[in-house]
Amino acid sequence: LNMVVPTRTNVRRDRLDAYFRTHGIKLARLLEMDAMMGTLELVARGHWVSVLPGLICVSDMDGETRHVSPLDDPPLYSDFVMIEPSRRPLSPQARLFFEAVQTEVDHLSQSM
Repeated sequence: LNMVVPTRTNVRRDRLDAYFRTHGIKLARLLEMDAMMGTLELVARGHWVSVLPGLICVSDMDGETRHVSPLDDPPLYSDFVMIEPSRRPLSPQARLFFEAVQTEVDHLSQSM
């Protein structure tokens, strides 16, 4: 298995390493890359695989460019959080943008 993983500074890396260890997954080659477009391109060419957040894979659910295989057991989750300054609330424009992003993420999550 040729696996593209994020570098160790990426929060997902620890979870992936633990998942591989726990389930005895042996990797033939490991490539560290934080560039998501590069990761997607390597996977599309067919010699590499990666474990990615589901929301990144929504457009690939048809299987034309990449094959998506959801990890159901045990499941992996991604949490999205908003960080804002504690001394001042978000502007009305920023709040609207946040709500639009939240709505879209919720919609995409339900479609998977």
